[in-house]
Amino acid sequence: MKLRNKMLVIFGLILAIFIFSISYFSSEKAGDYLDRMSSGAYKEVLKQANATLEYRMKNYERAINTFYISDEFQELLTKEGGDKFEEYLDNKRLKDFVESLLNTYEYVPLVKVYNFNAKTFSGIIYREADIEDQSWKEEVLAGTSNGILWSIRSYDLHGEKLIRLVAAKALRNKVNKEAYGIVSLEIDPGYLFNQIKSMDLFKEGNAYVLDERGAILFRQSDRLNGSVGQSLPFVSKMSGSSGYFTETIEGEPHLVVYDKDSDGSWTIAGVTPVEGALPLSKEVRDYILALSGILLALGIIVIYVCSYLFTKRMSRLTDEMLKVSKGIFDDVQLDTKSNDEIGEMNKVFQRMMRKLNKNIDEISEMKSREFAFRMKALQAQINPHFLYNTLSTINWMAMGIGAEDISRAVNALARYYRIALSNGREIITVKEELDQVRYYVYIQQIRIKDNIAFNFQVDDEVLGYETVKMILQPIVENAIIHGIEKHNKTGVIAISVLKKGDLIVFEVKDDGCGMDRDTQTGLLSDHTLSSGYGLYNIDSKIKLYFGERFGLQIESKPGEGTKIFIVIPATFNRNEASLC
Repeated sequence: MKLRNKMLVIFGLILAIFIFSISYFSSEKAGDYLDRMSSGAYKEVLKQANATLEYRMKNYERAINTFYISDEFQELLTKEGGDKFEEYLDNKRLKDFVESLLNTYEYVPLVKVYNFNAKTFSGIIYREADIEDQSWKEEVLAGTSNGILWSIRSYDLHGEKLIRLVAAKALRNKVNKEAYGIVSLEIDPGYLFNQIKSMDLFKEGNAYVLDERGAILFRQSDRLNGSVGQSLPFVSKMSGSSGYFTETIEGEPHLVVYDKDSDGSWTIAGVTPVEGALPLSKEVRDYILALSGILLALGIIVIYVCSYLFTKRMSRLTDEMLKVSKGIFDDVQLDTKSNDEIGEMNKVFQRMMRKLNKNIDEISEMKSREFAFRMKALQAQINPHFLYNTLSTINWMAMGIGAEDISRAVNALARYYRIALSNGREIITVKEELDQVRYYVYIQQIRIKDNIAFNFQVDDEVLGYETVKMILQPIVENAIIHGIEKHNKTGVIAISVLKKGDLIVFEVKDDGCGMDRDTQTGLLSDHTLSSGYGLYNIDSKIKLYFGERFGLQIESKPGEGTKIFIVIPATFNRNEASLC
């Protein structure tokens, strides 16, 4: 896979994860906030309904408690004996007492007083035997002195089922606390819960009034599950005084909102489909999801464009590298204006290619020079035995006539050429190079007599090291011809060879006329000096064999003589050959 495609995939995935993570958490947070806002509105409606319901129910509870604490009421119920007329008066007093207590109520409930001491039924007074539901009786009697039991009672009236909400409390003797009866108020649920029945918020679901055990006291409609007297399956989730949660009912998610009265005696709960209850949160989530998709698409387009722009320059660089790998070293033209990493890579590669082309040119030139050197050496080696035999013949002829000077000169010349040819070797020892110079100097001294003095200073340590042949003699020749003889002078030429660190340094010093800077520069650049083997050739030859670090150095001033240094690496001769 190309780098551009990798960048598109990797950064696309990162962008997708980043955008959808933020979108998810944002939508959840926004949804939760909107859910709380919407649920808060539902809770507020229930709280107001609960306040109204609590006010009405507390009023009826106060009426029951008034019956409970009234001494007159207790006295009339627990009174024993008396004739029929007195019993009639007592019943009338009870009726007047109840009417005076409840006549201010908007809805007057049906009052039933179950007197365990009563022998007959009269008005609102019922006997203990008139209680049909014994479990209800036991539950009321089991309550505390402050406990009022709210429950649902149903009756059949003329074939129609009549449902009443009943609030009941046990009547106890103030002295021995023994129960002597039960007082109950039967209230029409339609009146008590009319505000809940008319709630529009739960028209798609249902609204319930639950007792303290979670059983249904009233429900707004027949929608959804649960009937009066049953418990809702999610009652256990109603913790705290109020709250909301979602519940799956009949396969659909529903919002359940609830609010309890101050002492937890009952709970109003509303159930409605989530889709209708929280439309804004769903709309916000859908909007965030759509926006995330748009941002992702735009991000991928931006990533593609950026990756194309980035990799375009890298592709150009790669193409140039492939051309180089195929041996095509044309002039490389890359964008070097940019200062980023790719721009720096382009600059480095372009510099490298310029240097490589320069090195290739230098190597090509060196190979050409090497070929010329080898051809010159080959020409010098043509029939060397003929040269030696000829010089030997001249030597014997000189000895035959007693010309010892000629014999010595011819013998020195033979030895000179023997080292110069060296059986075709280009590398010889420093000792051999110095011997060749000595033979040359001997021959020159025959000609120049005592006009020039030669001094040799050689470190014996360097004799076994190797050097390129024919680098010292041409410099000595230049010192004789151009340094001293050209100006009809006498002088001294000092030749020294020393080891300095890992270098071998040859020095040829004359006290001739010297030279200016331009002449020095010309000596190291002109290929065709009259000597036939110029300093440029010597310098090039040394660099060819040992590298660009090595070669010739010139120090000279007009009228002060000249110093020429030859610097080569101190390499020990591994195949040292001795002259025969």
